[in-house]
Parts: sequence; structure tokens; C-alpha cells
Amino acid sequence: MAIEIISKTKIKIPKSYIIFFSVCGVIFLGLLASYGYLYISSKDIKEKIVEKDLALIKKPPEKELENYIFSTEKKINDFENLFSQHKKIYNIFPLLQGFTHPEAQFTSFSFSVSGNKLDLKGITKNFYSLGQQILILKNEPKLKQVAFSGITLEKDGRVSFALSLIFDPEILK
Repeated sequence: MAIEIISKTKIKIPKSYIIFFSVCGVIFLGLLASYGYLYISSKDIKEKIVEKDLALIKKPPEKELENYIFSTEKKINDFENLFSQHKKIYNIFPLLQGFTHPEAQFTSFSFSVSGNKLDLKGITKNFYSLGQQILILKNEPKLKQVAFSGITLEKDGRVSFALSLIFDPEILK
């Protein structure tokens, strides 16, 4: 046995100190756990943000496709506008055939779409058949205006003439 020269007395730590330091330790451990949770959560959120950004960046083919669709839509609309304004000039030929006198021939044909105007040059056998042609054209309801000009007698006895017709716009639709 050892002999003690100075007696050691046990120092008693007050309970309030123990409780205070215990509470501080629990709070410290709680803060460490919270920090660790928030650190890991923020990493996950950053990774998700990077993935979303990459997903958005990888979309140029979709943007190109969208641009292509819009340009194609514009072309279709432009074509639709052109087609709706298109005039069916071929409707003139059956009419022209229907009101041409059997003894008249047209030698020149010029059509102006803007004024629905048809300029013709022709030859007929005589003045009598030219008069009949004029009557046929004047009585045609699909013609708005008929104008003859340049009527001349050729050396061979035939009559040449120039004719200007303005059609009703409904014929060309």
C-alpha cells in the first residue's frame, strides 16, 4: 500500500455544469449531423441541376426541327395564298372555241391576267362573217367588254382584225 502524504479530495463538478456541457454536446452533434445532411443534399441538387442543364443543352436537334417545321409551315401558307389567287386561264379556251365564228381564225393570242384582258388578232373570209363574229361576241354574257380595231382588207380579199376582250373575273376562278 502506498502511503499518501497529501490527501486527495475528489473535486465534485456541479450538476449544472454537466447538464450544460451535455446539452452543448448534443447541440454540437445535431449541428454536425445537419451540416452533413445539407452538404449531401446540396451535392445531389447540384448534380440534378447539371443533368437538367445538359438535357437542355442537348436539345438543338429539337430546335432545328422546330425551325424546320416553322419554315415549312410558312412555305405552305405562302403556297396556299398563291394558289388561292391563281386564275384558271385554261377556262378561256372552251369559251373562245364556243364563240368563234366558223369562218374566223385567230392568229395571235395575248392574255393579261391583271385586267382579265384577251387581245386577239384574226382573219375572216369577208366582212359579212366579221359582222357575224361581232354580233356573237356582243351577245356573249361572259364578256364584259368587246372592242374591235385595226380592221383591214387583205390583198386576197380576206379581212384581218384586232380584237380586245375583257372577261368576267368569275370565269377565271
